[in-house]
Amino acid sequence: MRKARFGRMCPCGSGRPVDNCCGLNEKVVSLTRVRWRRAGQLLRRRLGEFADSQFYAREANQAQEKYFELIPPEIADNEDDFTMERCFEWYIFDYTLPGGRTVIEEFRETCELDELERHLLADWVGARTTFYEVVGLEKGRWVDLRNILDQTCCRVWDATVASGVEPGVILYIRVLKVGEEYEFSTGGLALPGFYKAPLLKRLKSDFRAFCRKRGHDQSKDWNAFLRDRAHVINAMVLELGTLNLSPALQSDLDLDPFEYPEQAHQVMDRLSAHIAQRITDSFLDDFYEQWIHQVIPALDGKSPIQAVQSASGRAQVEELLKELEKIEKIRARRGEPHYDINKVRRKLGLLPEKKLARVHNLFGGVLLQSESTAALFDGDLVKWDELKWSAASHAAVARQAAATLHEQGFSARQIQAAVQLWYEFCKKTTLRVRKQQLWAAALVYTVHRLYQHFIPQQALARQFGVSASAISGSYRHIWRVMKLDSSSDQFKK
Repeated sequence: MRKARFGRMCPCGSGRPVDNCCGLNEKVVSLTRVRWRRAGQLLRRRLGEFADSQFYAREANQAQEKYFELIPPEIADNEDDFTMERCFEWYIFDYTLPGGRTVIEEFRETCELDELERHLLADWVGARTTFYEVVGLEKGRWVDLRNILDQTCCRVWDATVASGVEPGVILYIRVLKVGEEYEFSTGGLALPGFYKAPLLKRLKSDFRAFCRKRGHDQSKDWNAFLRDRAHVINAMVLELGTLNLSPALQSDLDLDPFEYPEQAHQVMDRLSAHIAQRITDSFLDDFYEQWIHQVIPALDGKSPIQAVQSASGRAQVEELLKELEKIEKIRARRGEPHYDINKVRRKLGLLPEKKLARVHNLFGGVLLQSESTAALFDGDLVKWDELKWSAASHAAVARQAAATLHEQGFSARQIQAAVQLWYEFCKKTTLRVRKQQLWAAALVYTVHRLYQHFIPQQALARQFGVSASAISGSYRHIWRVMKLDSSSDQFKK
């Protein structure tokens, strides 16, 4: 995956090189174009200042937490300028404020605007980050794009992008209308063309589910879906861009389709199936994270996470999961993308101990020995006095996090792995724990991410009495110091 950036200066005052703005190597610059470009540039600046004001500081922090919550830190974080730029743009255009409007909608309603700005905002308010296929270009001048969802087309004058893409590439980007022309709102993400078919299939499936859930007319456009799911789709595209194909599949991609047409066709089928499975996992991870907290009539008006607190409720939830599992097995037999329902069981703490127990020590790969979760609190599993903690507060954090993980259904082995992780982290840093609840929450969140559970930071923040942004910062510190990787084999078993 590539990250598309756009950058003598252009006379329109945009601050961009003339070859990447109004001039585009032309000898005569249209005065109308200059007016629109100047108006667009000023409007962008005003929008940014409005969104960055102290009045929206709290909402901006919450938006950032929501945006980065789904992005693994090894892919991107809030220290990456390119990702932060895209996050800020998403916050302006797509993030819903407590009043139900977006920042750009608030700006349009509350700020004084001239005629050109009102005209621009009429189009910009509904502009969504979406998927475009590059269908034509002139190197160093413009690209012709076709929206793969609604088939609308536009030409964007951008010398940098026109020099860096090829026909067939899929761009995930926002396009803004400026007068009679189009501009990219900010940087975008680029995927190879062979992602198109499985990506489109997954998006349409999720769109139908979105419409059913909200009672929307499916004949309506994609606008609400693309706004509501923008941060989820963005995380998915980032992950797809870092997709690690097997060595055999990577070498097969070098086949000449003209010399080996049958083999090349088989390789693309395998690749499409692989991508489709990854897209399915990405969307359904998010769907089931929300599902376990939703009230379900079949569970006597309880959510799955509430129902599993009792024996009868666990039995009811297990029946539901078995029905879902039957559907997924049918899909698997048909060779279609399918989902591992055991991932939902893990979220709910329902997997048998024999399945949860196959977790290895993070440091050395040694299988942990104790069999009893209760032993953790009897002192047999983790002998606290034998661990040479550098501070009493470090041990207190471990105890608090271990107790929480136990309540959440993690096995004894998983909890000991978490304690060992924290112990090694404390040894590697000169950590002064000022707030034990914060670091306990960060450790709990780290463990959930390692086992690919997506627990909301806001929920942990309420439970531990700390801010979600503080949890995010501490969690990322643990992740970076320990060089963690959620794809490691020990967290898939």
